[in-house]
Amino acid sequence: SLVPYCLPDKSVVSKLYTHDLDELTRLAGLKEESNEAKRSNASFGANWAIATQWSEQSRYRTWSESKAREIVTAISDQKDGVLPWIKTHW
Repeated sequence: SLVPYCLPDKSVVSKLYTHDLDELTRLAGLKEESNEAKRSNASFGANWAIATQWSEQSRYRTWSESKAREIVTAISDQKDGVLPWIKTHW
C-alpha cells in the first residue's frame, strides 16, 4: 500500500540544518531526557558541555591537539559520551 507523502513544514526543516546539540535535542523531543542525563551523570554533563563548544564556525579555528582530543573524547566516550547517548534514541 502507498503511504501518502506530506511535505514537512519548511521552517522546521530549516531549523534542522544546525550543529547546535541543544537545539537538535529540543527539535527531536529529547530536551528533558538530555537534561535528566546531564543531571544524573556528571561525566555525561561535562562531556555535553565540552562537545557543545564546537560549532559550524569553530571548525575554522585552530585547535590545540589537547583541546581537539578533549572534544573527540567527549563525543565518542563509550560510557559517558554524547554520541553513544544519542544512539540510544535512534
